[in-house]
Amino acid sequence: MKNLDDDRRLLGTRLFLIGVLFELGAGIAALIAGWVIGWDVLATLRWSSSGILHGAAATVPMIGFLVISVHLPWRVFVELRETVEEVLVPPFRKMSIAQLAILATAAGWGEELLFRGLLQGFVTDRWEGITGTVMGIVVANLLFACAHPVSKTYMAVTGGLGVYLSLLWLWSGDLAAPITAHAAYDLLALLYLLRISRRSTPEHGSETADRPVSVSDGDA
Repeated sequence: MKNLDDDRRLLGTRLFLIGVLFELGAGIAALIAGWVIGWDVLATLRWSSSGILHGAAATVPMIGFLVISVHLPWRVFVELRETVEEVLVPPFRKMSIAQLAILATAAGWGEELLFRGLLQGFVTDRWEGITGTVMGIVVANLLFACAHPVSKTYMAVTGGLGVYLSLLWLWSGDLAAPITAHAAYDLLALLYLLRISRRSTPEHGSETADRPVSVSDGDA
């Protein structure tokens, strides 16, 4: 039993490393692509205190939507929750809180540089006025949704959250805002989903009471 648990933790570590490298790779790819086409991906990345605070505050509605959607009895949300529990949650069960935080930070940085800093910014700049703004948001978030092909509903929700992050960037004027919101949401969402997933698994019902607190037990 101990060997099986060790194997699962090793798998979690490997998935963590792959995930971090992938997310950082997305950010690096955005920087390289921006350099090639002459677009400064980091032009609005100021790391201002207001940008970070706006990003942190913007996390609240996203988490609120997650919590509400998990408990909605509508079929589309029930199926979405089942898909998330079956496909997305298992790889994260053996990761520590520190690993989840690092992975979430890498995702916030890499994906926001790519989809907001590069794609939205570059497309917006191709047209004038509101047309450019709308085109930038649409193109960036269609691709953002397509980059998360878990299910049609999941893609739709992801695209909607992407639009929210795009508007946050436009409103704050600091790319640090969507980066912060994205990273914070990913971490809090993972912790929450791991928690409720663990509670809903019958075979783990009573043994958690006498075990140390850990992410793999669904507690944070």
